[in-house]
Amino acid sequence: MDKKTYQIVRISDVIEIYKILCDFEKDFIPFLSEKIVDLNTYAEKLSNNAFVFAVREKGKYLGFVAFYANNIKTNLAYLAQIAVKQEARNKKIGKLLLEKCVEVSKNNKMTKLKLEVMNNNTAIEFYKNNGFIFCGKASRNSKFMIKILRLNDKMPKFIQVTRSSMPDFQEYMEEIKPLWKNHWLTNMGEKHTQLESALKTYLGVPHIALFTNGHLALECALAALRLSGEVITTPFTFASTTHAVVRSGLTPVFCDITLDNYTMDVDKIESLITEKTSAILPVHVYGNICDVVAIEDVAKKYNLKVIYDAAHTFGVTVNGVGVGNFGDASMFSFHATKVFNTIEGGAVTFKDEEFEQKLNAVKNFGMTGPESVEYVAGNAKMNEFQAAMGLCNLRHVDAEISKRKAVAKRYIENLSGNNGIRLVQGQENVQGNYAYFPVVFERYKKTRDDVYAELKEKNIIARKYFYPLTSDFECYRGRFDSNNTPVAKYVAARVLCLPLYADLSLEDVDEICKIIKG
Repeated sequence: MDKKTYQIVRISDVIEIYKILCDFEKDFIPFLSEKIVDLNTYAEKLSNNAFVFAVREKGKYLGFVAFYANNIKTNLAYLAQIAVKQEARNKKIGKLLLEKCVEVSKNNKMTKLKLEVMNNNTAIEFYKNNGFIFCGKASRNSKFMIKILRLNDKMPKFIQVTRSSMPDFQEYMEEIKPLWKNHWLTNMGEKHTQLESALKTYLGVPHIALFTNGHLALECALAALRLSGEVITTPFTFASTTHAVVRSGLTPVFCDITLDNYTMDVDKIESLITEKTSAILPVHVYGNICDVVAIEDVAKKYNLKVIYDAAHTFGVTVNGVGVGNFGDASMFSFHATKVFNTIEGGAVTFKDEEFEQKLNAVKNFGMTGPESVEYVAGNAKMNEFQAAMGLCNLRHVDAEISKRKAVAKRYIENLSGNNGIRLVQGQENVQGNYAYFPVVFERYKKTRDDVYAELKEKNIIARKYFYPLTSDFECYRGRFDSNNTPVAKYVAARVLCLPLYADLSLEDVDEICKIIKG
């Protein structure tokens, strides 16, 4: 055993490691050998947050151990099949790999372990004997995994701008269990119907239709409304909004935003209306609500449809009324990064009962019956696994919003009163959802890009959200007039969304703010 070599490979994405260990169990050793060779060619691009140890003896590949520093409080360590299942066959190799695990754990100040290695009593005892605290019990669902909880603040941190909320694993398993009995996986099944009903109640809306994602929900709403010509919208939004307009054969006409809450400036709408205008598509931004009353007045005056991009405003109310009740339709996104998610998903809420038949047909190939296809359309249906995730997450969404509120409050306490830092003020009579925490740096001692770079250097990922404006995208340059949006351009050049999610610790918020103010 003395002619072994250790090879360290740093990788940037835990998904790659997960695939290596879980998706390729049967071909575990030969696949890993090839993968490590491939990874070596990308050494300069790879992150310092993960370590892979390949063990060879006399040129023969023997085993593998990987560590991954994932986020603030959790590090993942993977123990190879050779150390877990093959330990009985070759105790020396199993022990060698365990020694490397312990060595790296100690070097990184990890002392408390949660072991989830099936039938791996050797690993458990080995860690105990080396001074580690063992907590948790073996899991049948993770044969090779050891979760290591980081207790030392000096461990490298990695904080994403957001983190998906998820229910307890067993809760989701119970929710999807019936699918193995009825085999109804899509096409508006039982879970879909349950979620539709639950969301209608939670959002306080008369009608709702579910979709596989928010973007297709918006496209389907535009199609079902039979719009033509021009749609007045905002360039201060995610790509999806403008893309949906253009992909629907419509022309976006860009309206500026206000500096107080970054939503559409209603005073600028009328000057943009022409004989070709068929609708207004305002965007509720960061959880901030557009001036829905003024927009409705303009729409009625010129007989225009109003479709709200409400992707950021799940659960938000205005004077106690759910935001999905305004306009002719509102689109919600249930993407994994949103306050409420169905993994991917979306919905359209609306008032007109007759609109439901059109909308459901447009999301299902234009079919209105078994032998009737009245519209040219695609497929945008939500499946049962998405709906099941939604049912689980909906049970916890109020608690998640409450946690988000605490994070946002801590940011405000830290950053209020700092000259050159603009924070969004709460809106009167609006119950928000704390979806995002945008900061605009104007005449501050650091630029937005400086702050972004400093945070990134500390493995804290903020987001220039929304930059660039959609009107400045390469695919739209020169196609649509964007000269009438000076405020949007001003904000886009200075805005930075700071990390915000339910499980973000207040200590980490303090650290982020310390970097900003330093």
